[in-house]
Amino acid sequence: MYKLCILLLLIGCGVADTVTGPQSSTTPPFIPDTTVVTQPTIPSTLTNIPFAAPKNALWNEDGPLGFAFDLSTLWGQAIEDTTAFRYGWKSQKFIVNSGHCYGRDCYRTPVYERKEYGEGDMGLSKEGDEYWYGWSFYVPYESSNPFVFFGQFIQPPADSSVGHDSIWMFLKRHNQPFCMVFDWVNHPNAFMHCESPNIQLISNADFAGRWHDIVVHAVWSHDNSKGLTEVWVDGQLKGVRHGYTLTPNHLGVVVKYGIYRPAHNKPTIVNYDEMRKGKTREEVDIRMLINP
Repeated sequence: MYKLCILLLLIGCGVADTVTGPQSSTTPPFIPDTTVVTQPTIPSTLTNIPFAAPKNALWNEDGPLGFAFDLSTLWGQAIEDTTAFRYGWKSQKFIVNSGHCYGRDCYRTPVYERKEYGEGDMGLSKEGDEYWYGWSFYVPYESSNPFVFFGQFIQPPADSSVGHDSIWMFLKRHNQPFCMVFDWVNHPNAFMHCESPNIQLISNADFAGRWHDIVVHAVWSHDNSKGLTEVWVDGQLKGVRHGYTLTPNHLGVVVKYGIYRPAHNKPTIVNYDEMRKGKTREEVDIRMLINP
């Protein structure tokens, strides 16, 4: 047991944190991108529009709804942005600049930078639970995204044999598609491609400068015959995976969103809006909510 603990510390997993409060994640292996990252330019046929609908001052902006997020996390705060919104009149804007690391992230190799909101145990989805999740996000062209996680479904550990391991992560790499990455712990090459069991969500060309609507339907289970993941982007079904959605020695799943990245010298920016968790698609899909 002593040797196991030493091994876990050496690979960066450490001793598992307590479940209370927003969860720290086990550091995924960093896959360096050798491409020279330059500032993106706006295609002449597109505009960088921070809103997706006319302003509606009567829209209820009490969200995120249905989650148990800690909005005062030490990982940094989002800005209330009334100039950018998917619907209504405001959104949450996250900006991560060089040096925005917190706690043990500052001592990792590489250093990890973040601004994230994460659920505590009150939001834990357990074995057999079925939920729908919906949110909208906007990444402007001026955002630098060489290797960025824009949210994750993460599993708090049941014991010290495992860490806070993600079952799904939302990854954007420079000049690569926006991808939903599955169970990187058991799939060592998960961050190298967007093929099965990963799910490609948005092409590189279509990613920035516009709002996107994400809907995820999940049945959380350790049982390979019972777990289910379905995901829609902008109203189109992008992928269905039948199979486990929880891994051994984990308690369940909570949600984290924001920006989580290996250290970089340019800012990453994202706005989130209309975040919902519910028992039906009609409760969380913004396209259904505004066009019943």
